[in-house]
Amino acid sequence: MFLLNRNSLHRLPLDPADAEILGVAGADTVERFLSRRDNHLKTPLHALPAFASELGISAIHIKDEGFRLGLGSFKALGGAYVVFRPVLEEAGNRLGRPVDVADLDRPDVCAVAAAMTFACATDGNHGRSV
Repeated sequence: MFLLNRNSLHRLPLDPADAEILGVAGADTVERFLSRRDNHLKTPLHALPAFASELGISAIHIKDEGFRLGLGSFKALGGAYVVFRPVLEEAGNRLGRPVDVADLDRPDVCAVAAAMTFACATDGNHGRSV
């Protein structure tokens, strides 16, 4: 089903903060964060040639996020990402300097993170990640 986006904000430029998070630089930051995990691998892409043939199209590929980082779901990735961003921001404020993803293992940044509490009102994959 195709539905037109009727939201009044559709096609307006993003707020600069949103553009930073959703743009190429934001994707690079996420990749640097996720690649810190020992079991970080590219998401497998599977071809479905029989299904594509049945639909009369040249190809269908699906991403299998089920085994990514051993979490069982891509949804679990978002929770961890949502938590690390305010940790970096708070660490930067407390330490008086910019704090990057690469600094997450530094003792001073870990001390800031240990003093923070996060909660999520679900026991699903996203909540477990938080």
